[in-house]
Amino acid sequence: CTVFMAVNGDSILVGSNEDWKNSNSQVFFVPAQNGKYGHALFGYNGSVQGGLNEKGLFWDGLRAIPKIKIKNQDNRPDIGGNVLHKILEDCAAVNDVINLFEQYYWDGFGLSQLMVVDKSGESAIITYDKNGLAITRRNDFYQVCTNFRIFNENRMEKINWYSIGSGRYKKAEKALQNKDATVNDYFNILDETSQRFFAKTIYSTVCNLNSGTIWISVNRDYSRIISLNLFDELDKTKHSYYLSDLIKSNKENRKRFEILDENFLTENGD
Repeated sequence: CTVFMAVNGDSILVGSNEDWKNSNSQVFFVPAQNGKYGHALFGYNGSVQGGLNEKGLFWDGLRAIPKIKIKNQDNRPDIGGNVLHKILEDCAAVNDVINLFEQYYWDGFGLSQLMVVDKSGESAIITYDKNGLAITRRNDFYQVCTNFRIFNENRMEKINWYSIGSGRYKKAEKALQNKDATVNDYFNILDETSQRFFAKTIYSTVCNLNSGTIWISVNRDYSRIISLNLFDELDKTKHSYYLSDLIKSNKENRKRFEILDENFLTENGD
């Protein structure tokens, strides 16, 4: 997978490619209730891979290579439930997410890393290294994350040619030198960093964290891009769409259905 963000004037845009096998990709909308923030979750086959909430907080999970054994060195309480859902329910900014992982333990970091971005332009990659929790904050007007495990002391100049995702990282980083990148430019980057062999890009998104606009393409078809607005969707009851239905249907004819099983939130995926 490939995720990147940049500060562009008053707008914060985030682009994301989800790479996996042919799958039924979906978006779920969960309105605010009981003091929890309303949010959208993207995923496939019942798994959740990324999301955006009403406060303008975005996260995406990526498989991290190499897989490492991690320990709860500080005996912090297990976070319980699905941490990725909890982020969007309870956190409004990047620092809230970092504080969450400083207070609680999550064993998912043995396999993965998270990129989190908020509408103020804060961005960070959260993972584990041999010393425990590792936070890499944005140190330029952009930040990129792929599938090699990013540590504070492990910058791009130390990444070997065989590292998973290093080629995609370099392509995205080079393209983001254009400080005035548009949504179309983001989709060009997503096209350049898409995968089509072992793991295929099953959907791509660009999110404007300030306006709540979400642009979507499916199966590398960047000629057909549709858009949704987070706030418009959260005004409805809890619902979800198959992304393939959104692409092929008129807005008025979109298939909408209730989420009946909360167990669609899983840790599977890449």
